[in-house]
Amino acid sequence: MCYNIKLECDGEMKDDFLKDAATRARVFKLAGISETAVRELIKDLAVEDNVSIGYLTGSGEIQVKITVQNDHANLDNKLEAVAAKVQARLEEYIFSCDGEVIEDLVGALLRQSGLTIALAESCTGGLISARLTDLPGSSVYFKGGVVAYSNELKQSFLGVPSEVLEKHSAVSRETALAMAGGIRNRASSDIGLSVTGIAGPGGNTPDKPLGLVYIGLSAASGELCGRYVFPGNRAGVRQGTVNAALNTVRRFLSKA
Repeated sequence: MCYNIKLECDGEMKDDFLKDAATRARVFKLAGISETAVRELIKDLAVEDNVSIGYLTGSGEIQVKITVQNDHANLDNKLEAVAAKVQARLEEYIFSCDGEVIEDLVGALLRQSGLTIALAESCTGGLISARLTDLPGSSVYFKGGVVAYSNELKQSFLGVPSEVLEKHSAVSRETALAMAGGIRNRASSDIGLSVTGIAGPGGNTPDKPLGLVYIGLSAASGELCGRYVFPGNRAGVRQGTVNAALNTVRRFLSKA
């Protein structure tokens, strides 16, 4: 059974009622960090008056929604102040505060910079390449990619030295950097991006846990590598890796 209720009041009371219901919100999208870590970094902000923080995790990203309400005089100012604190603490991981999709941002940055990229993927099995090539016109900046799952292909196609694999294993900083440099040379691209990790459910060791991933990037200006441990099942680890890898490129291009 449904009821239609009409609220009747004088103009002043109506204005007060609408003010009481006033809220402002902003949503940040993050990659390359766990929800637990995010909560720990901004937990003190959630206890501020009239501020609430919500979290949504899925598809390899975390959405953090900041809501401010019932502070009539300074609603917008309050939101900006809290949002600035969140951004300052999580800047490394935030890729959007306006609803953008990360591959769109990376594609736009590659176009603007005039740079090209090539990928060497292991645990993601081509998922990063798929996300980038979903975009119309991506052939302007995407040179190509290889899924180098086996050590043999890492050596023969990407030029990863056998000594590196023997000493450090396939899932290591050294291998990720060698893969990134190898695909950059192979494809004659400006940027080489690599991922290697343990998506599970097996393959882990005491010093290399499930979800461990290394993301490498090679460019003329230098190289970098990030170490991550993603929670969840195989699909969750892979999606987390994809977004973290794309965010690595975004951050690199934003600073270039």
